[in-house]
Amino acid sequence: MEAGDCLFIPYKWHHQVNSFGNNLAINIWFNHLPASYVDLNSERCGDVKDVMLDQCEFETKDAFSGTVPKQVIMFDKNYVPGSELPQAEVKEPQGGGQEPPADEEEGEEQSEGQQPLLFLVQENLSVTPRIDIEDLRAGMKSVIPPSLQAWDDTCQSTLSEIFKKIDTNDDQFITVEDYADQSTLEEKGEEIETLYTQLLFDAKEAQDTANKELIKGLVQRGEISQERAKVFYKFYNDNAETKTGAKEEL
Repeated sequence: MEAGDCLFIPYKWHHQVNSFGNNLAINIWFNHLPASYVDLNSERCGDVKDVMLDQCEFETKDAFSGTVPKQVIMFDKNYVPGSELPQAEVKEPQGGGQEPPADEEEGEEQSEGQQPLLFLVQENLSVTPRIDIEDLRAGMKSVIPPSLQAWDDTCQSTLSEIFKKIDTNDDQFITVEDYADQSTLEEKGEEIETLYTQLLFDAKEAQDTANKELIKGLVQRGEISQERAKVFYKFYNDNAETKTGAKEEL
C-alpha cells in the first residue's frame, strides 16, 4: 500500500489470521453507523468526497485498558471536551461549610454517605462556581451512557426536578451556598437518586423514539428493508408489537 491508495472494506467483513511466534498487529475496526442508528446524511457528514483517511477523527479505545478513555465531566454548557480545565476562585459558603479535602483520601471520606450525583456536582463547583440548569444538563449528558443521548421535554422536566432539589436557596443557580447545609441535602439524597434513575429511564424512552424515527427514515430512503425495520421495531416496543403494528408505524 502507498499513500493515497483507496481502501475497500466490505460490509461486515470477517477475516482470519494465522500467527506464528511473537508478533505485533494493529487492528482498526470500522463500525457500520446506520446499524448503530446513526443517520448518515449530507447535513451530518458534509461534503466528504475529497477527505483523506488521515483527515478523519476516530473514537478509539485506551491502548492499555481496552476501554474508552475516561471523559471529563463538566457541568458547564460552554466547556469544549479536550480543552484545558478552567480555574476559578470559589468563596466559602456563608455560615460555615466544610474545607476542601487536603488529599484524595480525605475526599473519599467526605463522599461517604453522599449521593454520587451530589458529590460530583460539588466537585465541579471548584472550576464552575455557579451552575444553571443548562450547565447541569451538559454535565448530565456526560454522566448518562453515550447510547442514551436523545433528549426530550420529559427528560428536561425530570432534570428540572433534580435541579430544584439541589438549588436549596431557590436562586436559579447551584453554588457552594447550596452545600452549606449538608443535612438538608442528605435528606434529599434518596429523592435525587430516584429522580436520576427516572432521568435514565426517560432518556432511554427518548432514545428509543429517536431510533424508531431514524429507522423509519432509512426505510423511506431505501437504505434498509421493511423486514429488517420490523425486527428493530419489535425490539424497541415493550409489548413486542406484531408485524401488523410495525407496518402501521412504517
